[in-house]
This record gives sequence, structure tokens and C-alpha cells, in this order.
Amino acid sequence: MEGYSSEQEQIEAIKKWWKQNGKLVILGVVLGIGGLFGTRAWFDYKNSIAESASMEYEQLLEELKQKNNDAVTDRSEYIISSFPNTPYAPLAALVVAKTKVEAGEYADARTKLQWVLDHSTQPETLHTARMRLAKVMIAQGESEQAITLLDSVEPKNFLAAYEEIKGDAYIALDKPSKAVEAYKKALAEAPSGIATQQLQMKLNDLAPDAG
Repeated sequence: MEGYSSEQEQIEAIKKWWKQNGKLVILGVVLGIGGLFGTRAWFDYKNSIAESASMEYEQLLEELKQKNNDAVTDRSEYIISSFPNTPYAPLAALVVAKTKVEAGEYADARTKLQWVLDHSTQPETLHTARMRLAKVMIAQGESEQAITLLDSVEPKNFLAAYEEIKGDAYIALDKPSKAVEAYKKALAEAPSGIATQQLQMKLNDLAPDAG
């Protein structure tokens, strides 16, 4: 320490400072150690939750594969209620929404898809939910609302899929020219494959000379 003329003065100054500040130092050390162990415990807890949610989701997929829709519904509800802050909850909602659509239960499907849009933070999951919700809207005669939903965000890498669904909506609205425009945009962005061939077939049905 600088500013003191003798070692004794330094010792006395240290004693005085410690008397005034020692309790705060000890408290800081205790809180620091507690924070370290608290943080570690928190991460352990979060990892445990994620692992449990993952296992439940794997079982859900197995039940989906077995076409056990009652089990799919029950397990998805369990995942959504027990692990709402994990990425598996929105995925579970997507799975059960799929089974509801296949069963013609569009209202239940819409509820689950809207839940995903309200709670997921994963871009790909959000895009998937939005596109599936738009398809349900078209099936329920709400094609204008479906187009509005798709136009509400920037599709980015999902442009081809968005435009194809919009084309389907325009077909439902009896607007073939709009549908052709949308299908052409989709075809220009879509990677080659079976999906592209199906898209080309839709376009050919409306405009045989388009390509």
C-alpha cells in the first residue's frame, strides 16, 4: 500500500478497513459461491427438463407411427402442459394438429397451430405452423384469411412453399390468373424433385403453355 510511512501503519489501516468492510466482503464471497452453485443447479435442472421432454417427444413420434391417435393426443397435451418452455412443446402441438386435420377436426387443429404461433421461438417451427394453419383455413373456406396470414411475414427460405399455398388459395377463390402467378413464383424458387413436378402439374392445369 502506498501512502503509509510504516509497516505498522499499513497493518492498522488494513485492520480498520476490514472492520468496516469485512462483512460485505464475506457476504460477497458467499453470494458468489452460492451463485456459482445456483447457476450450476439451474443448468442441471434445465438439462433434466430438456432430456425428459425429448424422451416424451420420441415416444409421441412412436405413437404417431403406430397411428395411435388417442395416445398422441394425450401425450402431446402432457408435453405442452409439462414442458411449455421447451422446443418440444410446439413440435408436439404440430404433431397432434396433423392428426386432427387427418380426422377432419379442423377447429382443434387450428387451436394447436395457433398455440405454436403464440409460443414457439424457432423460425422453422413457426413457418411450418403458419403454412399448415393456412391450409386448414383454405379447407374451411377462409382462403382470403389464409393469404393474409401468409403475407403477414417474410417467408425467406420458405418462399416456394408459401407461394404454392397462396396459389391453392387463389384456386379456391376462383382467381386462376392469381394462382398462375403464385405457382410460377413457387416454381422459380423450389428445388427440383417430386414436389416441383407436382407444382408444375398444378401450373399446367391452369396454363398448359406455362413453363
